[in-house]
Amino acid sequence: MRYLRRLYPDPITDKEFVLVKAPDGGILGVQSESEAAPLKSANFKLRDRTFESAQKYSDWKFIFQPAATPATGKPPAKPAPK
Repeated sequence: MRYLRRLYPDPITDKEFVLVKAPDGGILGVQSESEAAPLKSANFKLRDRTFESAQKYSDWKFIFQPAATPATGKPPAKPAPK
């Protein structure tokens, strides 16, 4: 697994992104502090559809959503060697 090792500057404000906290206290994602209206407001990919209702960049939240695990709770089986 790879982890974000440092915070990168927000390209809109040139400051660090604001952290979005997870319920368990960890980091769930990041968002901008900018109150400016987004240049793009439509025609987003399905995964980014929540951005269409945003009135300002600070409404855009970049959240990590891990893939669902199988109902068995076991990791997926590794493919057989060829």
